[in-house]
Amino acid sequence: MADRIAGLEAEIKALQAEIQQLNSNQKILNEVLRETQQQLQQLMRYIKNDGSNSKN
Repeated sequence: MADRIAGLEAEIKALQAEIQQLNSNQKILNEVLRETQQQLQQLMRYIKNDGSNSKN
């Protein structure tokens, strides 16, 4: 029984580490998405201005 508990505790720790890594990856992806959205908005403004940056 103690071995089973120790095995489950080790599995829980491994899953917690994986969750932390996934959370870190999600933060990075959210930042990339935010930057991409900003670039897309800039591109759309550029296109709306007929390709002229003189209005910005």
